[in-house]
Amino acid sequence: TMKFHNKDLRRHGDMKRSYLSILPQRLRQFTERMNERVSLSYFGDGSMAKATVDGTSGGIITVDFPQRFTIGEKVAVDDDNSSAAEGYVVGIDINTKQLHIQDARSAGSNVDLSAYTVAQNAKVYLDNAQADGPDTLASILLSSTNGGGSSYFGYTKTTYPALQAYNIDGSGWTASSLLDDMYKGFYDVLDLGKGSLNKKMVFPLRWMRHISTSLEASKRYEAKTTEVGYGLRKIQLIGPDGQMEMIGIRDCALDKAFVLDMDSIYLCGNSFFKRDTDANGNEFYVERNTTGKVNYVDTCFEAGLVVQAPSHQGIVHSVPDLDA
Repeated sequence: TMKFHNKDLRRHGDMKRSYLSILPQRLRQFTERMNERVSLSYFGDGSMAKATVDGTSGGIITVDFPQRFTIGEKVAVDDDNSSAAEGYVVGIDINTKQLHIQDARSAGSNVDLSAYTVAQNAKVYLDNAQADGPDTLASILLSSTNGGGSSYFGYTKTTYPALQAYNIDGSGWTASSLLDDMYKGFYDVLDLGKGSLNKKMVFPLRWMRHISTSLEASKRYEAKTTEVGYGLRKIQLIGPDGQMEMIGIRDCALDKAFVLDMDSIYLCGNSFFKRDTDANGNEFYVERNTTGKVNYVDTCFEAGLVVQAPSHQGIVHSVPDLDA
């Protein structure tokens, strides 16, 4: 939702001109946030962030990515042995990485989060994301043994080889051997997977520091890096082990990487990004309060992720914290 105050639009006299001057910057911020949410939905595990310190009775929980949240946002905190606790983000401290969660957007009480612990994999989710979130790449490509779904398209994965992606155990990957590990995983998928040989290694952008260190140390590879979009960076590697195209995604789960055949992955829908309108065709919703009128513009993203041929894909799971 984008929010425009009439008092800001009136400030320069001409309402239309003021709106057009404010809109570009607001749109940039808005599209960046929408891109982030879509990336998290498909390349994450369904959550927005993971707890790094146990929650407190005072409504405080420390997470790995506090910048993904917005003041007033409704969230749910859950872990492996508790029921979800819902509340609203009323405070964000980027430096301490703490979220403050209460039971109302204003003048609320602290939500008791002391039951949600790091040992039980406490995470913070968007409202209703656990019950009605989209399929993630991980849930589609991982076997049920490795934490994925047991079926896809309504068919049991183990019964049909075409529904089985190649799963790579990354628990032995280390920061010092990361580039070699990625190369091996990439070519294992090329050898064992089907489909196009023009596959891409997709990884968390935070791994870039370790990849850069490996490139500097080995001198075996020629690398070309380019920025290809919001939160994305592409690396073209050429060396004695062959050629590999890698794409770092900022909003990717830190314990996973993917080897993807993009020719068999689709977003399916009839609208994708869509501005909401009312029955009269109005794109603005106006609210009048004591501080003046406020105009709201609502935009949603509607699409389903479809992997037409999971057997053409590969996924690396259980990668440890490479920064530890």
